[in-house]
Amino acid sequence: MIYLTKLTSQTINGQTAVAPEYFSAFGGAAFAVVPFGNEGWGILSTSAVLAPASDLFIFPDLTTTLTDSDVSTLSAFLANVNCPSDQIVSGMTWAAALNVIATIFLAAQALYGLTGSAIFTNGVGLDDTIGDSGVAVIAPSQTINVHGAGNNLSAGGSSGGSQQQTQSGPFDFSGVSSDDLIGDTLDAVSQQFTGSVVLGVL
Repeated sequence: MIYLTKLTSQTINGQTAVAPEYFSAFGGAAFAVVPFGNEGWGILSTSAVLAPASDLFIFPDLTTTLTDSDVSTLSAFLANVNCPSDQIVSGMTWAAALNVIATIFLAAQALYGLTGSAIFTNGVGLDDTIGDSGVAVIAPSQTINVHGAGNNLSAGGSSGGSQQQTQSGPFDFSGVSSDDLIGDTLDAVSQQFTGSVVLGVL
């Protein structure tokens, strides 16, 4: 089974770990998770059968196609997760829709790896800009910084002459501007990954 689920901090065998919210209901079943960066959600693949819940999306047979109603339902759930859904359309298979979501999640992981920050900090959402997000450091600065008494000016980039890293795995964020919308950025950058995401346990 494939699910979209919250990831929460839990005590498992005496140790604190981040795990799927309903981990206690797995009954020892193996699982694999693709986290949505550091945003507290993940794609869960497991043989465990979980009961329906408002914060749990259960994928149907992945070989079937999405109807208009399916697109509306999935898009509404993804909006609550802060995951863009513009690429998901009626007529595509659920497997294709899942791959779209997985590549967006991987792009968010790359952002977390580059910045060490969650994207959706301080209440920002998909329609806010990269400059307002927790990963604003990846975008060129729109201001000029003055360093020291000698008025050493540097525009954009990071201070001290160091170059900001904008490449992580297959994802290149060098073209991202601080004025770009978060949703548009995740949507566009995720499409740099052209393969299929292997989810592991099925």
